[in-house]
Amino acid sequence: MDNENNFYNYNQNNEGEKEENLSVKIENMNFSDSSKTSIFSKNNRKIWWILSVISLIVIIFSAYWFIYEKKGNIDDSLVLEEKTEDQEIKNKISPYLLKVENQLSGSSVSISSVSLSAPSWIVIREDLDGKMGNILGALWLSLGSYENQTVELLRETVSGKKYYALVFFDDGDKKFDQKNDLPFKNDNGEMIISEFKTLSEN
Repeated sequence: MDNENNFYNYNQNNEGEKEENLSVKIENMNFSDSSKTSIFSKNNRKIWWILSVISLIVIIFSAYWFIYEKKGNIDDSLVLEEKTEDQEIKNKISPYLLKVENQLSGSSVSISSVSLSAPSWIVIREDLDGKMGNILGALWLSLGSYENQTVELLRETVSGKKYYALVFFDDGDKKFDQKNDLPFKNDNGEMIISEFKTLSEN
């Protein structure tokens, strides 16, 4: 009888130990699963952040490229339009024509007509023994066609003398300087000149 009780108690103890060991294994399995889940979640968050940053960079770069490219196209189109307009104006203008009639002497010279393909100076020079001498005055004009323009002189013209009207380049500062603003020459290398004489009132 005692042997049976001992065997029964031993079996009960073994069953209890088995149950405890089983519960420990289950707890360990649950802990391991939760750890794996936590690690997996952290990895997902890292991947999500990396993808978000990459997407943001791509969006910013695309927007910058679109704006820059569009601005460049607009600037190019504006420059092209300006060049086209300037060319159309120049095509309507006869390149560098200058006409001055004989006129009374005085403190100014009247220009009958002039056509300019670029901003230029109308320069008046006196005649010295058949050659062009001192500059007496200059008038700045933008590109275009003009009539009845007046050039004011530093010194009055003298009756019965010959003078010259010429077209000079403007270097861009709108200030006449014979060292920098040089006579314009056509395709044949000839200066644009109009000779005229001054008359007396009698």
